[in-house]
Amino acid sequence: MILSIMSILSKMRFPLMHDRNIRLYYLYTSIFSTWPIQAVLALFMLSKGFNFVDIGWIVFVFNISSILFEVPTGFFADKFGRRNSIIAGLMIFTIFSPLWTVGYELFHFLIIAVFWSAAFAFISGSFEAYLYDYLQEKKWTEHYDAVRSTGTMLVYIATAVGILVGVPAFMLNPNLPYYLVTLTNFAGLIIVLFMQHDTPPAKKANLESEVKVFSGISLILKSPVLLWISAFSIAYFSYYHFFIQGTNIPYLVELDLLPLSGIGVFLAGMSLFQAAIASRFNYFRRRLSVNQLIFALMVLQVGSLFILSAVFGVLGFVFFGIFCIIEPLEQLIVNSLSQKHIKSEIRATTLSSIYLVTSISSALVAIVAGSLTDQVGIRSSFVVVGAVLTVVFAALFAVKLIKKID
Repeated sequence: MILSIMSILSKMRFPLMHDRNIRLYYLYTSIFSTWPIQAVLALFMLSKGFNFVDIGWIVFVFNISSILFEVPTGFFADKFGRRNSIIAGLMIFTIFSPLWTVGYELFHFLIIAVFWSAAFAFISGSFEAYLYDYLQEKKWTEHYDAVRSTGTMLVYIATAVGILVGVPAFMLNPNLPYYLVTLTNFAGLIIVLFMQHDTPPAKKANLESEVKVFSGISLILKSPVLLWISAFSIAYFSYYHFFIQGTNIPYLVELDLLPLSGIGVFLAGMSLFQAAIASRFNYFRRRLSVNQLIFALMVLQVGSLFILSAVFGVLGFVFFGIFCIIEPLEQLIVNSLSQKHIKSEIRATTLSSIYLVTSISSALVAIVAGSLTDQVGIRSSFVVVGAVLTVVFAALFAVKLIKKID
């Protein structure tokens, strides 16, 4: 596994590595993204005595909290600085990460989920806006997709390392992965403290009047392109958020092919596969039209769900990996398609608004999907979700072609 990681790294070029700030961005991404809890989230909740409905409620509260935090934190980032917003999020993560280990009542986990949602909200949108404006200031925006692709590749290499550490740690003590993630969150905070300060766009351009809490939502509603991107994000990623947090490991366990330790190794290998896919996003983005890219993504998700419902054994693991190609593409796609349509002074606010609507949808889908999974089982739920998504994607694609949204 270590040799596989080194092989991927050795074959990759790291855009703008000569720049200190970009090097720190790559370092932050590599350490913060290990997340030893990633592979054992559902198992951790089940070990606390919760069922899939309870997990659905935790996901629901986590995502619905974005209604309170996502847009205001985007406003905070645009008004007071994206780096300051990132630091605030990392501080909350560092404080609340170990608190997951002390509760056993559902109410305790719902409260902690609210604070974690706030931490994510301070970071989401802010880092993308910080990076894009930094590259714009340097006149390097043509490298944005390449830098983000490399950063996302590093996320999934780090995730592979986190899985290799997190699963054995969970087997030793279910709480241990949460202690480890506390350390990685703190390390990420230290790295960001060394990154270059940014001047809030509103202050720099003397445009404070344009930076308002709902400026991003207003822009989305006025822009057919941003409105369609938001709708696509809702349709494409809402169910996947529940899948990756609620049914991923239980599905692999149900295949009854590998022990939990073996599943951990598989997930680490899959994360390296996701890293390779992320590293090639810039390549595919330059060679496929938007319509070709979106159509391929739709076929990938719906086709994988139907196949996952029918296969067993090794094929189940293979198509599980194919379905999980979706995960590293979320922010890459949203950022690549939307950044050029957003003004700098409300960039974080607008990106946060797009993430907001996806989070709201994910929260509602989590409740429905959790109930559906408990009633009909994991495999049958894939068939139902695949059928619904087929109809939704067909409608979205038709609107895009008819309205000539590009």
